[in-house]
Amino acid sequence: MITRPKREWCAMLAKLTSPMDPETAARAFVDMLPMLPPDDTLYTRQTLDAAATCDRRTSVPTFADISRVLGEAQRASLPYDARNGYTGPQFPALAPAKPMTPEERKQTAAVVAQKVAALKAEMARDCRVMPEANRPEPKYLTPLQLALAARQSGAIMRPDWAAVLADYEG
Repeated sequence: MITRPKREWCAMLAKLTSPMDPETAARAFVDMLPMLPPDDTLYTRQTLDAAATCDRRTSVPTFADISRVLGEAQRASLPYDARNGYTGPQFPALAPAKPMTPEERKQTAAVVAQKVAALKAEMARDCRVMPEANRPEPKYLTPLQLALAARQSGAIMRPDWAAVLADYEG
């Protein structure tokens, strides 16, 4: 949406950069607005001066010139400088921990040993092998089933599968 601050910014930029034909330049700048950042706070006197005086190859600022100026202004308005990275929030330093007493060490070691034993028991329970009596019978494919599956999938036929298929079809 083209707001009044953006339209006035474009008109002023046109007067500064193309004093002989500001109407044509203003129309060109307004046509660029939908592709430029939508934040109205970027269209200030500082960005106007920067866009009007930026180094450029043409007499009137191009889209690249204007978007570079507005992009720099947008980065400068961030809570941190994006080019240098985010340092994160600053937290107060932690007070040094007091040393543990021998009783606390024993209690902590007992709790850790108990948790480790529980985890090891759970892992052993999850990793144990199924007893022979409950184990299902393995199902093997016959050479004919392998050859038919290979043909159906379009895989390269092994010579022994091709021979099986030839016997089956023959």
